[in-house]
Amino acid sequence: KTHLLRCSGATLSCGTISDVSYPFRSVGDPNYCGHPGLVLDCQNNNIPTIDIVNITYRVLGIDQTTRMKIFREDFGRKLSTRIS
Repeated sequence: KTHLLRCSGATLSCGTISDVSYPFRSVGDPNYCGHPGLVLDCQNNNIPTIDIVNITYRVLGIDQTTRMKIFREDFGRKLSTRIS
């Protein structure tokens, strides 16, 4: 149980998101510091992403109490290509 104390109060920030805590964890954090399906990666130190069912999504925002806003980048690229 002492290992859980190492996670207590830990927050992560990346790009547009800040002060995110449990049940989310960062890629480099120990597995016991968050839910296995809520692992955030901070690409290039400013682009937060999450993998859900083997698809990578960009995280646009997280409200710890109710929701997470995500964007599927492969759809976005196709959409912006069509608009251009």
